[in-house]
Amino acid sequence: MTRLAAMLTALLALGGPLAAQPTGAVAPSAWANKLFLPNIEADAGQPAPDEIVQDFGTLPKGTLAVHKFTITNIYTVPMQVTDIRRTSETVQAYPPQRVLQPYEKAEFIVTLDTSKFTGVGSETVQVSFGPTNLSTATLRVKATSRADIMLAPGSFNFGVVSPGSTPTKSVTLEYAGKQKDWAVTGFVAPTGPFEVTTADGGRGKTKINVTLKNQPGSATGSFNDFLQLRTNDPTTPVVTIAINGTLLAPLTVSPDKVNFSTVRLGETRKFNVIVRGSGTGPFKIDSFADTGDGLSVQTLNGAAPFHTIVVSFTPTKVGAFAKELKLATDLKTAATVNLTVTADVTP
Repeated sequence: MTRLAAMLTALLALGGPLAAQPTGAVAPSAWANKLFLPNIEADAGQPAPDEIVQDFGTLPKGTLAVHKFTITNIYTVPMQVTDIRRTSETVQAYPPQRVLQPYEKAEFIVTLDTSKFTGVGSETVQVSFGPTNLSTATLRVKATSRADIMLAPGSFNFGVVSPGSTPTKSVTLEYAGKQKDWAVTGFVAPTGPFEVTTADGGRGKTKINVTLKNQPGSATGSFNDFLQLRTNDPTTPVVTIAINGTLLAPLTVSPDKVNFSTVRLGETRKFNVIVRGSGTGPFKIDSFADTGDGLSVQTLNGAAPFHTIVVSFTPTKVGAFAKELKLATDLKTAATVNLTVTADVTP
């Protein structure tokens, strides 16, 4: 069986983009809906649902409800999100900005702003996949926005956080209902490195503070977490508040992989690498002396927020060359410049 024939057979077996439909049959649900099902890879042959539903339940008015779907490419061809259509500005969608290879997973985040409606709200997001085999998934998100409990702002949004900083964000939860003893009784701490405090704000208000404990070695990139407040309200015993932001890496290295490709024995090749600090101020990078394999790194300046370093390679033996470098800095975060150097050395 040819490779193409095998691919077609696999797709047809999965009910995928190339599966034929019987003439006159009722149109099935879009196969793209399957991509959003949890653990779909365990049973890729199951039928696609009519839509994917996320019900946030009852929330304080003003809550920015956040749900993180997982997309799984269960097919044998690469695919990506090609278009998104929303029923209103109340719902927002944040797709992965890359092509998903076969069997690869990615996050797809959807938010619902309950400040824009009272009572039951329901919105849809149409997510089209392609670019060759086309299908559109339907995500429905809904919630009940409770007018007698209000949250402002609707989430703990830290935005972009510099390395080593410990910012604090606050929200106020206000109760304006008829339960005289209504109160926040506790909370379930987030899973991330956060410190949570609550304080009585008076007149039915509770102020909640969340501090990001940003320490050396903290994971960088976007973070999405949740704080769950407990209340004595039998109709809304738990209030969930989203925590999100982006933690910058102390250093960006471009490129972080240096490939000299083919190098002759004894030939000297050089490559410049740019290193920038992320709000770190001036810093130093240690040079790396040749230890006998022909590889060295030279820093061109002293303390600076921006560096050009020169990677020099004069191979000493024939064959494949690969080395991982960690160049020390004087940053308090103990950040290092990590480089991978590869080459194919010929006589």
